[in-house]
Amino acid sequence: MTTQFNFDFDSGKCYRLETFYRLCGHIETSYFHTDLCGDALASNLRPVRVAGYSFCWCPIPLGIHYAYCVGQCEMCQRHEFGRDYRRAQDPWRTAQTGEDSNIDGYVGQYTPQQIHQRALAARQSVEEQDRPTRTERLDQERAEADRRRRREWQWNRDFVQHLARTAGQVWVLDLKDDFSRPRTAHDLLELAPRADVDTVVDCIICAGDLSEPSDFAEGGPAFAVCLRDRCTCKPYRIYHHTCIFTSLVNIAPRCSFCNYRHSFVLKNGFDDPKYRWVRYERQGADVPRHGMRLVAGYISVEQATDPDGTNFVFNDEEDRWGDKESVP
Repeated sequence: MTTQFNFDFDSGKCYRLETFYRLCGHIETSYFHTDLCGDALASNLRPVRVAGYSFCWCPIPLGIHYAYCVGQCEMCQRHEFGRDYRRAQDPWRTAQTGEDSNIDGYVGQYTPQQIHQRALAARQSVEEQDRPTRTERLDQERAEADRRRRREWQWNRDFVQHLARTAGQVWVLDLKDDFSRPRTAHDLLELAPRADVDTVVDCIICAGDLSEPSDFAEGGPAFAVCLRDRCTCKPYRIYHHTCIFTSLVNIAPRCSFCNYRHSFVLKNGFDDPKYRWVRYERQGADVPRHGMRLVAGYISVEQATDPDGTNFVFNDEEDRWGDKESVP
């Protein structure tokens, strides 16, 4: 994840961009010059040191912008991949870079403890820089509400198209469902009848009392639910709603007893997506692979119907800064 800087080349000030890379701990320094300054530099004339820099014509002191990239700098990417450097051009490995780029230090310079300390300092700089004013905060809230409306419209339209392409029943697993609204024909889950809950007593997955919160839940209400897409095994099965969410999404969309496969479209609200940084240990690989996985926020119908499209984990924590890197 990177912190982007929308630079206006027609503005009157040049900027220094300092990008911190969480995986290697290096800081890359680069510069954005205004169009006037860029034209002057292209003339090969020696700049006047008005602002204290011999490579910038702008008389106004340089501004500074801090960026945070959960990835590796270009130097470390080239060292890791060698001739296969093109593999490093994944979105989560790239960051915004200006002119006259310079990376401090050398490959493997910092220990994990040093990288962590440098990450905390870089994070503090970015948070202070990005702290919005009251007007900016209101603008951000309005923009977010507009994005939610557009996503809801897009999801409903795509789902109707998916229904037209699909023969048979299409189920929807809504992870934001609080079971207060009437059930539709497509809802995969429904509240279990009270009489059945009193008879079954325990959740099939966590073996906990159905009247108490699930082991997978962090507080909040507990709902005893059953699947409307019934498998053939007996007896009648009742679950905590968070237990069945976790089982179907994080483990496998199958019955743990008869292996019946539940086919459904995943729905997770319309908020902005949130991610977690993870490391994937591959057997026989010298270098672990890193990547981002979705832990909250909007999932499109296209992603939800693609077995490899979501990379989503239910009930996980966001990690924008890469401080909770884990091996799943």
